[in-house]
Amino acid sequence: MISELELREMPLRQKLRLIKIIWDDLHRESEAYESADWHGMELETTESRRKAGLEEPMDWDKAKKKLTGHEHDSQDTSFSF
Repeated sequence: MISELELREMPLRQKLRLIKIIWDDLHRESEAYESADWHGMELETTESRRKAGLEEPMDWDKAKKKLTGHEHDSQDTSFSF
């Protein structure tokens, strides 16, 4: 097991790699877990807003820029592992 101190001292690239490994592992086991009811309700609400023209689909790169406040940046935000 990795200690919190080891994690804090880990280089960013290694942390991102670890996150990917954990995410992939969680995805493999996802059938064993049931999403909370509110997840489905939020998806339904968003879909209703989209159908009403109040939400627009956004590609992931644009969404990342918006979420991080870098909407006007032209840099590539993709990660490679």
